Amino acid sequence: MTEELMPSPPSLSSPSVAPRFGLSKKIGIVFLALLLLGLGNILVVHAMFAEFTGFDETMRVAGKMRYLGHRMALNTSSFLNGWSPGKEAAISDIKSYEDAVRTLMHRGNTNSDQIRRMTPPQQLKLEEIRIAWQRYREDIESALLRDGTSRPDARQMGALAESSQRLLDDVDQLMVSLIKEMHREQEDELNIAYLLLVVDILFLGGMWLIVRLSFVRPVLRLAQGSRELANGNYQVHIEHQPNDEVGQLVDAFNDSARRIGTLIGNLEQEHLNLMRAESMFRGVAETSAVGVYIIQDHKFVFANTRLAQMFGVEQHRLLESLGVFDLVAEGDHDLLEANMPLHPDGRIEGLASEYQARRKDGSLFDLAVYGSGMSLNGRPAKIGIAMDITERKAAEEVIRKLAFYDRMTGLPNRRMMEDRLGQLIALAKREERKLSLLFIDLDKFKAVNDQHGHEAGDWLLAQVASRMRSVLRESDTASRIGGDEFVILLPDAGNAEDAVVVAEKIRLILEQPFVMDNGVTLFISSSIGVVIYPDLADNLRDLLRYGDEAMYRAKRGGRNAVEVFTLLQLTEN
Repeated sequence: MTEELMPSPPSLSSPSVAPRFGLSKKIGIVFLALLLLGLGNILVVHAMFAEFTGFDETMRVAGKMRYLGHRMALNTSSFLNGWSPGKEAAISDIKSYEDAVRTLMHRGNTNSDQIRRMTPPQQLKLEEIRIAWQRYREDIESALLRDGTSRPDARQMGALAESSQRLLDDVDQLMVSLIKEMHREQEDELNIAYLLLVVDILFLGGMWLIVRLSFVRPVLRLAQGSRELANGNYQVHIEHQPNDEVGQLVDAFNDSARRIGTLIGNLEQEHLNLMRAESMFRGVAETSAVGVYIIQDHKFVFANTRLAQMFGVEQHRLLESLGVFDLVAEGDHDLLEANMPLHPDGRIEGLASEYQARRKDGSLFDLAVYGSGMSLNGRPAKIGIAMDITERKAAEEVIRKLAFYDRMTGLPNRRMMEDRLGQLIALAKREERKLSLLFIDLDKFKAVNDQHGHEAGDWLLAQVASRMRSVLRESDTASRIGGDEFVILLPDAGNAEDAVVVAEKIRLILEQPFVMDNGVTLFISSSIGVVIYPDLADNLRDLLRYGDEAMYRAKRGGRNAVEVFTLLQLTEN
């Protein structure tokens, strides 16, 4: 225990100036270069892919035109030979062919929507196709005007065949031109790919050489020097230009080797200082008003008298036979286990935890523990203080009740009710369930106050709360939100029928007489509004508003009644 109670000495090396061209910048340059290379590859491949996609789409449209030209001729011929559906098919083909021509004429000049931009000769050929199409279209439309029952005109059929063949020839010439251009583009793209591969190989080779000279070789020298230092050669010296972090590391290594001898000479003085620190620590710990401890491997290495008094045991028993888990209630064992792990060298930020602790006689009390990590005999340990906070926790509970509970009835107040309702809404939404809210207002309560005084009114409110609790389940929440208004949350009532059953129980029990100690009998009733989540209200504000509206409808209907908020009422609102 005498070894590790003092902090480690500060570093003997002076702070170094950050290099202007350090490892982070070098690595950043390498990374940026690789990134630019990768982006270049991606851009080239993307451009190649775009070229091929444009060819494919253009060829698809041209092929469609060739197919439609054949089909229009066939459908028109069928119509002229008496097959009437051929006319509608030919008209549909005319529209499709017109769209295809328009697509090539427009997109072939703008290089958009994956249609390849055509060369000037191809554009001229496309113009010839457009002119031939106009003639062919006129011939087809003229043929379609004939009566399908009459015999076809041989001259007209010949003209139709001639214009069809002329159009097909022009389309074929355009497709041949596109195929030749595609072959030329493929050869160019392949040459670019070979060139890109050569550039990549040269670039990566250069990067490898730079990394080896700048990083690998200095690290290998440092590893060799470290082995010599481990073998006892404290005169080892590594030569390296200190222009980056590796150079600073080499300087630190050389400086450390020189200082080891000096540090060994100071060990004996450090040992004396540690002995003195331990003596001071024990003196302070034994006179402290709080429990002081050192724990290692779940056992007490040190415990002062005050800590033993807290648990009602002898001090030597804490050190000899009791572990930390023996002194903590079973319900807090998981929390204690989670706070026990430390860094292997003992370093850890300060910890603060609260547990239910157990005295020797079995009674429980609240314990606050503050600790931090340390290294003891080369192994992790924890040092800290412990305080009995039972009285403080009791005071906090009193404050909490004042903040969240109604003093007169003991029921949750509006603040706690809204918090609980928000939780129930979130749970119902997550589990796709429903819940019910009852909004209750006492009838004739003002008359009780006016006739019998506020003390009678306060007594009556407490009795009302007691009767409500008697008919509710543990999962239900009754709250007083102010005056003579109450809200009841029913998380297990998923429909109006179940909620009305509970509301009727409350209404019936509240209309029974209330007999005071002085023999005075009080009579009241209740008006209850019922609203279901999420049928007509899916948030806290609307649930309370619609519950209040339903309650007032019950009052206007004669009081002492239960009213369910409905879709009709929502529409009226």
